[in-house]
Amino acid sequence: MFPQMVCALPMFNSADIGWLALESLCRQEQVAFNWELIIIEDGENYMGNEEIMKYSSRLAKVGCSHIDYEYSSERIPLSSKWKRIAQRAQNPKSDFLLVAAD
Repeated sequence: MFPQMVCALPMFNSADIGWLALESLCRQEQVAFNWELIIIEDGENYMGNEEIMKYSSRLAKVGCSHIDYEYSSERIPLSSKWKRIAQRAQNPKSDFLLVAAD
């Protein structure tokens, strides 16, 4: 079953603050559909996939069926991050929720 919503989370230098966005997603209530989380991260001070995946079981409890993570050591303009997130979506007809972590 494809996710019904994409939670788009671009991150830049978010090692010290990215957890707030993830914690907020984990604390959602009454979510009655599957969704996927797509993160594109860049910057020198980054969280990284390993740290982000620590939230995976809690995210799954609130409907997150898939986490897609990409890191780039090169700076990516925000508009390009949004485009890349849209291209990575499992279901291109999903609704999009735009979240920010930086």
